[in-house]
Amino acid sequence: MLLFGGGAIAMLFAGLQAGRANRAVAGPGRLNVVPVEVIEVKKVRGKDAVTYLDNIRSPSKRNIRTFMDKGQEPLIGYDEAGKPVGLAVLHEQSKTPILLDSRLERIEMTEGERQAALAAFDAEQEQRGVVRAANPSPTVKRGPNILRGLAAGLGVIVLAVVAFFGFWLYYVTSAPDAFDSIGIEINNIMPEPLNTWGCEQLYKRFGDDRAPFGCTADDYQSWKVAQPTGKVKS
Repeated sequence: MLLFGGGAIAMLFAGLQAGRANRAVAGPGRLNVVPVEVIEVKKVRGKDAVTYLDNIRSPSKRNIRTFMDKGQEPLIGYDEAGKPVGLAVLHEQSKTPILLDSRLERIEMTEGERQAALAAFDAEQEQRGVVRAANPSPTVKRGPNILRGLAAGLGVIVLAVVAFFGFWLYYVTSAPDAFDSIGIEINNIMPEPLNTWGCEQLYKRFGDDRAPFGCTADDYQSWKVAQPTGKVKS
């Protein structure tokens, strides 16, 4: 429950943060160019979803995802060491860098300003012995990662199963209340051997009280497990 609840809260927080960033960059403001690490490009609902990290200028490890329109490619440059980096801009009203495309169509500017900016970028790259490709191809993973998706789904299932059985074991062996609603439901749907064993553990601790649902006999009150009988002294 904590795992899935935490994931939902994290997704909601990320959505609100992305919404604030989009509203902040919608207005005019000074843009500062910053390098980012492009780590993945894949198709999502017919668009290229580009994931990048703002970890070159800061130690941040937060993944940022943006969607490029059809035909757009991320703008990739090379640093002094020859390493490919993505080019993004940081709006003065936002803390989230926005990845640029290779034709600078993601920024509102005149065609003359756009050509001048690309010419300046190309001139800087040529000084480093690099020529910008028309469709740059960063060293990133393209296309849907089926194996990773299956592994993630399997991981969620495994965690859910572990949490399910873990709570059941806690309920039948250590829970302070035999009438815990979640524990009762889990114990009731367990296979008969596990259900019987669980009821025996509950009876050891709560045998003086009426039986919870799933451990009741035909009268729906007494325990269905075999109750120990006392010996008569001669």
